[in-house]
Amino acid sequence: MERLGLRKPIRAHLARQGRVPAFAVHRDARQLARRAWRWLKSIDDGADSLHITVVSTVQRITEYRSIGAFGLIVLDDEHINALGWMQSLRFSDELPIFVQTELMLRAAERCLEQSRWREAAAICQRAHWDLHRHAELGRSFPAIDRPQRILVNRSDDGELGLDLQARHAIPIAAHFVVGHEIGHHVVRSSDRAAQLRATANTIVHKHLWEGLEGTYSQLHAIVKPSSEYTIGPAGEYLKSASRGTQLLPALARIEFAATEELVADLHGLLFATAFCLENQVPPGALVQTLLQVFEDLLMNQLVRIIADNTPASGTGGAADFPYGRYAYRASALPGLIAATLAGTFALSSQAINEFRRYWQSDEAQAALDQGVEQATMRSRLFDQVDILARGGFVHAVMTEVPAMPPYPAFVATLPPQMQGTQIWVYAPFTVPKAYYGEDAVFVRDQARLPHVYRGFATACQKIAAAVWSPDAVFETFGNQYLPMTDERSLASRFEMARHPRLDVVQRMSSFDEIRFDDRGQA
Repeated sequence: MERLGLRKPIRAHLARQGRVPAFAVHRDARQLARRAWRWLKSIDDGADSLHITVVSTVQRITEYRSIGAFGLIVLDDEHINALGWMQSLRFSDELPIFVQTELMLRAAERCLEQSRWREAAAICQRAHWDLHRHAELGRSFPAIDRPQRILVNRSDDGELGLDLQARHAIPIAAHFVVGHEIGHHVVRSSDRAAQLRATANTIVHKHLWEGLEGTYSQLHAIVKPSSEYTIGPAGEYLKSASRGTQLLPALARIEFAATEELVADLHGLLFATAFCLENQVPPGALVQTLLQVFEDLLMNQLVRIIADNTPASGTGGAADFPYGRYAYRASALPGLIAATLAGTFALSSQAINEFRRYWQSDEAQAALDQGVEQATMRSRLFDQVDILARGGFVHAVMTEVPAMPPYPAFVATLPPQMQGTQIWVYAPFTVPKAYYGEDAVFVRDQARLPHVYRGFATACQKIAAAVWSPDAVFETFGNQYLPMTDERSLASRFEMARHPRLDVVQRMSSFDEIRFDDRGQA
């Protein structure tokens, strides 16, 4: 998988990225890499020019890069673990505080990557204070009480349906992510690349251009503008702007990017299918897991956007929220399965036969029919996730959130399909402030907002508040994490940032006693 002659350029690539080691790589990650390479070799001619290196870094990014005539997949074990953690949240019910804590720490680590020490320290300070507060409210202090309920349901054949999906969700997600990166390699190296790209482009083109005539709902999943919010130095709302007027000139670029992602998703689907066929995982579990993977990727992207783009108090500025097209990728999944079954894609006979063995059954057809409905519902839910994140931002930094800014006059002159993309920018102003209440993370409220979404929403709000004004966080919630801003190694700073996570694992609050030495040890 990795030739000796490429070790030096691979190390140079990782060094340029500034990747910070996290933990030892698990054996499962290395086995996944070997399995992926062997799988590609069995279905395509691009394996000999592909190299997969396995790392464990705090960046949590699995990616594909070209190095000369070769392709490199950097498989990050921590990325797989992070996706696994997100998947596990779907099969239990617990307090939102634990979802919030993990997402906030990921944002803090993101700030550390960029040498933004005060913002990282403020995020950790607030996350750790909330854990301390939870222990006090639960009357378990200093112990951190973490009650969990495992969610199960029974399928028609008597098996535990959710339990069955839960057992396989993490490896399905891992296979899909690695297969997706293999797809990026195939589209650049395979003899079938042009045919694969042409077929995927036909699907995207239909959704995009016929959607402009009002015949396809996928238009709204693939075309939405970036949103921009301009805040004054004191947190006063100045204006909102969308990039909607730039969408029409950019449609060709959007179409090209969506085509590339669809080919990559096809290979993610093929590799995940191969795993499910080998392990007798029902098609329904595969479809549901992949839809959840797209949502998890969206949540992680939004957390990073807020950490990156929130302006600073005292100077203000514009915060840009690029639109991620995970909703489109989810809505396109059933069509991708149907097109592969029909032999539309230029794949090897082995890949198609393996795919058909899994998907050509009554059970698979039922799962696919349900998947169409689920994909449509999920793509709408993705929009709500995006709006929750932007709502957290506006409630965190604006001194007064306007009830609803007036729409620009030109919106009324646009076709109905494009009006929706323009109005998109104003959606966060409609999110109730109660969703981000100070005590919202300490109680279960599944009826109003399930724990995953509540923890995500409050994490976005508190990340934005900490980045906007770190000093306000230190003044209100303590300064135990200020040593993170001192002269010390990057590794010790990351060690300090992990401390709230260790409290969760050990279920014991150390907030009152925490003092860090020069190595970042408490």
